[in-house]
Amino acid sequence: MDNQDWILKQMELLGQGFGMLMKKEFSSIDLGEIKDENGKSFSVREIITNYMMERQYEKAFHVVNSLKYKFSVYDFEVVSDWFISTLKLESKVGVAGIDQLKISEYSERLKDLL
Repeated sequence: MDNQDWILKQMELLGQGFGMLMKKEFSSIDLGEIKDENGKSFSVREIITNYMMERQYEKAFHVVNSLKYKFSVYDFEVVSDWFISTLKLESKVGVAGIDQLKISEYSERLKDLL
């Protein structure tokens, strides 16, 4: 695969990810904010999205998982389904750093104790 094809696939993946972010059901959920040690607030939605774009999937998983006991079961399922779907898309287009085994592990861990 040449660089141009790779770049096009990455752009397609980004577009699909942002499309999913804007999906009414997911976008209607307020994920809240997190404050850093300096007191500066950051949108949880932006943090997850940034981790995903930087391929820091484990960090993104921990942020998503931390929402488990803050949301209703339904809202958490919407967020976790979006997360898993986005990982599956990335795996499908061959993004390095994520595979089906890891996606299955994240999916199971997100469902634990629901």
